[in-house]
Amino acid sequence: MKRRGFVILSVFIIVMLALLVVTGVLYMAQAESTARNRAASRAQTRSLSWSAAQVLMNELNAQRTTILDGGLPELEEQYELYDADGALALVRILPIGADGTLLQPESARLDINEIDAETLAATNVVDTQLAQKIIEHRDQHFDGTYRSLADLSSVPGIDPQLVFGPASRFNLMQRAQRSRSEQPMRTPSGADASAVEALSDVITVFGFEPAIQRNEKQRINLDVPWSDELGERINERFGDGASQILKQLFERVDFNEESKIIETMIAFGTETEDWAEILDVLTTEAGAFHFGRVNINTASRDVLAALPGIEPEQAAQIVQMRESLDADDRASIIWPIVQGILPREAYVELAGGITTRSWTYRLYMAAGLVDREQPDGPLGDPQIYELVIDLSAPQPRIAYLRDVTMLQSAVMLASDATVRGIGVQSEVDDELDDTPSANSSPDQSSNVTESGLDPSPLNPAPLMPTPPKSTQPAETNAAEPPPARRRLGRWHTAD
Repeated sequence: MKRRGFVILSVFIIVMLALLVVTGVLYMAQAESTARNRAASRAQTRSLSWSAAQVLMNELNAQRTTILDGGLPELEEQYELYDADGALALVRILPIGADGTLLQPESARLDINEIDAETLAATNVVDTQLAQKIIEHRDQHFDGTYRSLADLSSVPGIDPQLVFGPASRFNLMQRAQRSRSEQPMRTPSGADASAVEALSDVITVFGFEPAIQRNEKQRINLDVPWSDELGERINERFGDGASQILKQLFERVDFNEESKIIETMIAFGTETEDWAEILDVLTTEAGAFHFGRVNINTASRDVLAALPGIEPEQAAQIVQMRESLDADDRASIIWPIVQGILPREAYVELAGGITTRSWTYRLYMAAGLVDREQPDGPLGDPQIYELVIDLSAPQPRIAYLRDVTMLQSAVMLASDATVRGIGVQSEVDDELDDTPSANSSPDQSSNVTESGLDPSPLNPAPLMPTPPKSTQPAETNAAEPPPARRRLGRWHTAD
């Protein structure tokens, strides 16, 4: 009897072990299948994201005339990529600001690589001492050029929250999983609704624009020796005889900075209505790009008030009045003079520092699938990317790309680690900062900027722009040196 009971117990144990093994194998198979499906879904979504990026670049690039006229391009809130198997593949543009706007023009901010400590402190985000540290750190450790706003985290006394703002503003997954009707209402682009909470609200590293006139021809650089070619270009633009007047001015004025153009017009009593064309055509900056010019049509009151020559009350007036301007006024940087907000003398300080055009735009896009019956519903398992799209050459490019699906968690970890003094910043920087792509060339890797996670599945090769000099072959002075600073971005043209 005991022997029989022992046999039964042994058989029972063997059966149970067999069941556990079978259950474990089935679970592992199911987990592996789930992982494969998850990986396939993620790869599909990343492919959707790449298609979406090209759609958005083309949509913005088609509105170059609007930009040249001082306006802002527009995007729809979502685009349908394909319809298959009962599901819609969509890309949805998530609001990037508290006012619900979909596009953030980078020229609405101060270029941290062009401003001095006094201008940075005037934004009231940091005090004078910390502003000085930021500028000194740039010059001493980054050769004068921060490649990313995340580089500021290496400055003593600065944490990620001061650079990027509170973690609550990066609730991107929650936004992506809302229906369209639950997204924030959009306010007019001229509204100054969002409060300044961080350095990223007032500074950028993408403060560049093409050195072109409203007619898309290259601006005429006066900081060169007089030549017959220069005279021909002046006559072509301003009429016969204009070159003789300018040639005489060359004997008296050294046009080595933009303010000299303003001072000369004031000294000779040039009518204000003539300033618009002159300032649109002439420059003293060499190269195909201008750097550090702030767009007075989109900058916030705080950014405008930080510029030399603009008082806080005048900045508020500019923000209030710009939405009522007609197209011609809005296209010219002198409209604050025409509207009686700024005196002509203020432009001596502002010369070379303001613009009315924005050629680089930051946005958040979420790609995913929705039920065909509910196209405005929340995205399922979305992949979210942050992009900066650069339109400053005829063919658009992505200057910045990073996967920000889990950004809020990364920011919260960074903030918590900073508070507790835990040295995990290097790990968190993978979400916040730039990492050279495995397929970057040596030249590209040395110039990589804000790129974040490796976007190699989104092959950037089709985005390589043509060299900027090819945009105006007949207008470029051969004697001009290359620009001292190049456009920032992961993908760019090698010289």
